[in-house]
Amino acid sequence: MKLSATFLAACCLATSAFAQATSADQLPQLYIEAYRNGDADRIAALFSADATFIPLLPLPRLTGRDAIRAYYQRALSSSRSRNITPSNQQVQAYGEVVVRSAEVRIDQELLDGREVSTRARVSFVYKREPQGWLIVHHHQSVEPAAPAAPGPAPARPQP
Repeated sequence: MKLSATFLAACCLATSAFAQATSADQLPQLYIEAYRNGDADRIAALFSADATFIPLLPLPRLTGRDAIRAYYQRALSSSRSRNITPSNQQVQAYGEVVVRSAEVRIDQELLDGREVSTRARVSFVYKREPQGWLIVHHHQSVEPAAPAAPGPAPARPQP
């Protein structure tokens, strides 16, 4: 019985160590590190149990940590390496809730060796929970193409 209790305690400590963000400012880096490492469990641990996620892919909204973990397990298994580079970030704090939006570049080396870069816009809603700050909602969308540069002005008709 002693071995079982020790094992159970170790498992609980390992699980709780995943997402103990003591400030909302820590969550972006924790998310990016877990993404770079291909660690779907660690990413899922950053989300609340009832979090929602609207992924970049044409899928319905995902609800719950288990659905989010399953999404990342599939998504991360298609690449050898990956990185997220955020820019143009904005943070809005409302007491126990923080909204963060950003533009990101997602770089991946796929299993077949091809390199893919995707530009997207993301938003996260973080909430302070008893166990620390967690993601309660995440939305991704493809960044729209830049508008075309204006062409030359049309010639004026001659009288």
